Amino acid sequence: MVPVSTGGYYSFLYLLFYFQIIFSIKKNKSERELYI
Repeated sequence: MVPVSTGGYYSFLYLLFYFQIIFSIKKNKSERELYI
């Protein structure tokens, strides 16, 4: 377990933000393929 500190907290938020971007990109790609 990573101790709850400012560094760990910001890294956790960064990972959440990073995964949201990846999922949004995958969603856009799948939607574009459906429209083509």
